Amino acid sequence: MTKEELESYIQTSCGVTAEHPFARYPDVSVFRHNSNQKWFAAIMQVNAKKLALAKNETVWIVNLKIAEEIRDSFLHQQGIFPAYHMNKKHWVSVLLDGSVDNDTLTFLLDVSYDLTKKV
Repeated sequence: MTKEELESYIQTSCGVTAEHPFARYPDVSVFRHNSNQKWFAAIMQVNAKKLALAKNETVWIVNLKIAEEIRDSFLHQQGIFPAYHMNKKHWVSVLLDGSVDNDTLTFLLDVSYDLTKKV
């Protein structure tokens, strides 16, 4: 799934649009709940080396909150890493280069959405 496809999926399934809260980083898209303003997804570009990948190029990722009890099982999958620039215990970074299938990505997005919604 591409960045654009993911943003469209989020708008359709979650009913929220991207915010760009960082003037210095206008390409960072943040998605948060309308009810409590908690983030559930952050899409950004990072150097692949920040994810411990060997290549020296910029890649698109999405940071998603994840339940600790399922985190490790997803970290063994290609394209899913401990979160860049977030709490690595509670968040993962997912490459948006097609290495993670759409069903897994949308499942992780739904988990993140549910974990951060107002109870």
